[in-house]
Amino acid sequence: MKKSKLLLVLSTAAMMSLASCSGSEGPMGPAGPQGAKGDKGLDGVSITSVIKTGTSGLEDTYTITFSDGNSTTFKIVNGEDGNDGDDGHSPAITINQEGYWCVDGTSLGQRRQRR
Repeated sequence: MKKSKLLLVLSTAAMMSLASCSGSEGPMGPAGPQGAKGDKGLDGVSITSVIKTGTSGLEDTYTITFSDGNSTTFKIVNGEDGNDGDDGHSPAITINQEGYWCVDGTSLGQRRQRR
């Protein structure tokens, strides 16, 4: 290999290895000066009340009043009453003679833990 080609290959390899190295991060510099104060923002608006103001059939009307004096209304359509459901059942939970938990007399196959 000619001397100039060898020099080119070696210098390229050296630059590539240096480019892939990363050193440790240095100490943090001092904080900069305080920036200028920004312009005052606009006053916020909040909700001061929500009142049910009307009902027509299944539709209720509500009025929202805001702290700036403005208000708006919205409507909610309610569903019709459904059919009554069956009466619920509260299971009897017991421990049988052999020490197993039972629900309505049927063993769960899990023994009671004694303390």
